[in-house]
Amino acid sequence: MHSRQNLSFWTGEAGDPVMAAELCQSLLPVRQRVLGPEHVDTLTTRHRYAYWLAEAGDTATALLLLQQLLQMKERCLGADHPDTLTTRHEVARRVGEAGEPARAVALFTELLPLREQVLGSRHCSFLTSRHEFARWTGEAGDGESAVQMLRELLPLRRAVQGPYRPRTLTTWHELARWSAHCGDVGSAVEMLRELLSVRETVLGARHPHTGETRELLSRLT
Repeated sequence: MHSRQNLSFWTGEAGDPVMAAELCQSLLPVRQRVLGPEHVDTLTTRHRYAYWLAEAGDTATALLLLQQLLQMKERCLGADHPDTLTTRHEVARRVGEAGEPARAVALFTELLPLREQVLGSRHCSFLTSRHEFARWTGEAGDGESAVQMLRELLPLRRAVQGPYRPRTLTTWHELARWSAHCGDVGSAVEMLRELLSVRETVLGARHPHTGETRELLSRLT
């Protein structure tokens, strides 16, 4: 079952969230039958299923599943368990994607100190929450603050996670996007040109994130 879970994860990371969601969906009843509905591995599969559904575009269903899962994790694992906080992160993120950026900012404002306390300020998951907090701060109307947050976060992600890791590149892309939004188009274009070359090398020319950077660069130039 662990191999099937890993297969779904890397399928999604390779740019096929639809297939990743289908793989998780087929694995979930197996884990429920063998391990039980409240086993930590079963809860992980439920989380990943909702995650890949959202990545595939079904935000509404994913958010409903995540909210249900969060209640279960709080009961089974505790409110401060790292896995519970991971699902809280996803709920906040998908709330923003469902059209409520201000509420997403409020949820991340509550979540960030908890994640820092439990995981530490340099933990990858905490850095991911900082990224999403910056993103939704911008979407809620404060682009200048988003730029400042991302400028502070990017060198930290490079140092902790590596300069060419996909999530580091995501922060790089967001910094360029919000820089352009705030009027610094020249710097944004320069960042995007360099980033596009890196994403093509690391992710491949056909990966959705590479296409996202290519599209933004095309719009700005």
